[in-house]
Amino acid sequence: MNAEYTLHRTPSRDGATEDQPLHARFSPRGTVSTDQLIDSIVAGSTFTRGDLKGALQLFSDGMSDKLKEGFNVELDGFGFYSLSLESRPVQTPEEIRSQSVSFHHVTFRNSKTLTAKLSDIHFSRKENVTISPLTPEQRRERVITYLQNNPTSGLSRRMYSELTGCTRYKALKELDELVTEGLLVCLGRGNVMLYAIKHT
Repeated sequence: MNAEYTLHRTPSRDGATEDQPLHARFSPRGTVSTDQLIDSIVAGSTFTRGDLKGALQLFSDGMSDKLKEGFNVELDGFGFYSLSLESRPVQTPEEIRSQSVSFHHVTFRNSKTLTAKLSDIHFSRKENVTISPLTPEQRRERVITYLQNNPTSGLSRRMYSELTGCTRYKALKELDELVTEGLLVCLGRGNVMLYAIKHT
């Protein structure tokens, strides 16, 4: 089975995509859960499901402990894990205390072995919709109606794209416009950002 990609136009600084170059973007088929991965491994090995699940839990606990102790963690054939920190910006070391430095996220850098294993991936193009068949007014009406009918679920940028047929860049631009106009409110940040109807 080939991995899939879609083609997208790189937006200009003003958000326009017309006459911009196309680039390929990986299109995942979905996300494999831990249980699904274990079932796949068990089918081709002599390990039991319990063995693998227990080993993964031990790896997870052991990695967490070593990262907390201030070490980087290397998994042979896979990659390197390390900590990323966050703190307020300062001009001199005296302006910051240890208490104001906190954990941000874990970074991952793949190993040369993993890179070599993935170097022979075959890709096939997946057709994707880049032009919405709806007018801006129709897209707005569809989104507002969806949020009115689902007041507790919120709307992600991906869901906006699926509802309207827009590219993700166009979706973000139009969502920002709806927030600026006071029709929607933005909740969260990054990959967990959701939009909801703003109540006055």
